[in-house]
Amino acid sequence: MHKAQVTVFIVLGITIIITFFLLFYLAEQTAEQKASREIQKVIKRAMSVSAFRFFTEECLRSTLEDAILTIARRGGQYKPKNSIKFNNENVSILIAIDEPIPEDYPCIGQDDPPDYCRFKLNQQPAFAGKATIPSTTSIANEIKKYIEENAINCINITALKSVTGYDLNITTIKSIVKLLRTSVRARLQFILSVRLKGKEIPILENTPWIEVKTRLFQIIYPTLRDSIYSDWANATSNLIATLQENSKNSLPGGNLTIRKESSGSMDIFIIKDDLYKIKNQPLRFQFARKNRPPILSYISRYPQSQDDDTYDVLIIERENIKDLNISYADPDEDAINESFPKSLPSSLGYHNLTFTIFDEHNSKDTQLVRILVDPKLIVSANITANYSTIPSNILSPEDPVFLIAKPKRLTLDNKAKYLFHWTIKKDATTVLTITTDQFITKPTPNQITELFNTCTPNSKCIVLLTANLFYSSHYNQTYGTYSTLAVKQCLPYRSSLPPFPFGPKYFGNHSCCKDDFTIAPNTTICYSGPNILSGTYNISNLHCYNIVRYCDGSTGNACLGRIEITGTSSICCSGATACIGKKAFSFTKVGWCSGKGGCSKLCSEVVDSNQDGIFNEQDHCNCGFGDSGKQCKKLENNQWLPGTCSSGFFGIGAECKT
Repeated sequence: MHKAQVTVFIVLGITIIITFFLLFYLAEQTAEQKASREIQKVIKRAMSVSAFRFFTEECLRSTLEDAILTIARRGGQYKPKNSIKFNNENVSILIAIDEPIPEDYPCIGQDDPPDYCRFKLNQQPAFAGKATIPSTTSIANEIKKYIEENAINCINITALKSVTGYDLNITTIKSIVKLLRTSVRARLQFILSVRLKGKEIPILENTPWIEVKTRLFQIIYPTLRDSIYSDWANATSNLIATLQENSKNSLPGGNLTIRKESSGSMDIFIIKDDLYKIKNQPLRFQFARKNRPPILSYISRYPQSQDDDTYDVLIIERENIKDLNISYADPDEDAINESFPKSLPSSLGYHNLTFTIFDEHNSKDTQLVRILVDPKLIVSANITANYSTIPSNILSPEDPVFLIAKPKRLTLDNKAKYLFHWTIKKDATTVLTITTDQFITKPTPNQITELFNTCTPNSKCIVLLTANLFYSSHYNQTYGTYSTLAVKQCLPYRSSLPPFPFGPKYFGNHSCCKDDFTIAPNTTICYSGPNILSGTYNISNLHCYNIVRYCDGSTGNACLGRIEITGTSSICCSGATACIGKKAFSFTKVGWCSGKGGCSKLCSEVVDSNQDGIFNEQDHCNCGFGDSGKQCKKLENNQWLPGTCSSGFFGIGAECKT
């Protein structure tokens, strides 16, 4: 035979064998399915027997009724995790509080100082503690758990075995529960395992629906749900009253009573429904509420904004504040006792007072109230050239102008802001308005021009100031004042400094302004001394010329008239830079002026040659031959220190020893 023919016979043989085994398997499966269908028919006939059916239904009904009554008595949970023993029953605590009580109670997630939250009654939810609010779905699940744990005996497996003749076992059992508006329906779904020819055959079976009339659904939703949420979120809510009010709307049929009993620090709420009896008794839904501390509404009066805040209550000096309109509530309707200070502080500064409330169980809520007594806003208004010898509110067009708002006492609030509104009027006409947050304000050149175009010399204007102090709470103090402004030709400011340009501008002596605030004539001498401004000087000694200068007849705060030379001064006008403007042979921070005329050079060591204690043109720089023992001065670290010349070797190496 050829090799290809052998391969064909092998493949054909394998195909025949597979087909045989497949037909055998299908025949066996068909037989099992047929047997399974026959077994199901037998079991259904057995379960439909009135005695068996009656037993199953009544057993399931009794279990469902027990489940409803038990779970209602326990507050909606089959096996409560957080409960209290009441009348031999574990009653769920549906309203509780964390232990220890959070510092930010009753707020949630407050991390800003102070530790207590800024809770205000009737302005925000209280969230007093924590609430567990049952739902219709959760109640149905709890009933389901109860039935699955207790209804196993409702399937009489022994009777089924006897009637059917099969070896039966229950492998899985679960309940299906529907919580309806006026009833609860339930049935069992279970899997029977039948042993046939050494194999386990699963059979899925269901019991008929069982229904128990009850208004449990309507008690849970919306009566209980809305009432518990209101009690949790509203510190002034009365739970009994809320339950009664909500039940009128959702349970209009009546036959409902609601009451509260106490068990230590717990309140037990009992909702009794007589409309439908279960096992000849009314439905009693009961739950517990754990005592929560009373709630002190945030005590405040214009509090500082909550960002590193320093006070809760703002009192302005001399305000007559008798109380702070304190409000509080107890979320459990307990009576409240107060422990408050007898009076509020009146002295300026920061003060701390403790306010505490207690409930009947000695639970408390406390606030450390930080009080700021701030100075009353009183501000003086001055418009001035800022000269020490000239009264305020007298100006001249040639001198500086400053608006100075000076509070009698500054605020103690580091977040408060001042704002000043200046108005200058002449008669009924507004001349100038300036708004600023600065205590000292210098008007712009344009504003000064605008001012003196109207407020001319020998005229009078009115200066009005409205001062505001704004606090971060949007509260503000306001103060108004005014003064009369006199405008003069010039201001006779007197100073020991020479007039400008020989001295500082404005703060040199106003030699050309007479005491009657008028400008001196051009025959008035306003300066006598060295001419330190001119580029001309005595070439022989580098000294400035002495001059006299006259007023120009049109300026009072400067000496700008003609110049007359009267001689040579002792002031350097040329030479070493540090010596210019200084008296000849004077000490500077960088050296002693010496050389030509005592102006041209600098040295850091000077010898009192004639030992007269005076350093002048008769003395010389640096210790040398013949100076041993003589008094000297040496510049060290920008200071002139006294010393004595050393001898050296025939003057070589001699120095001023300090």
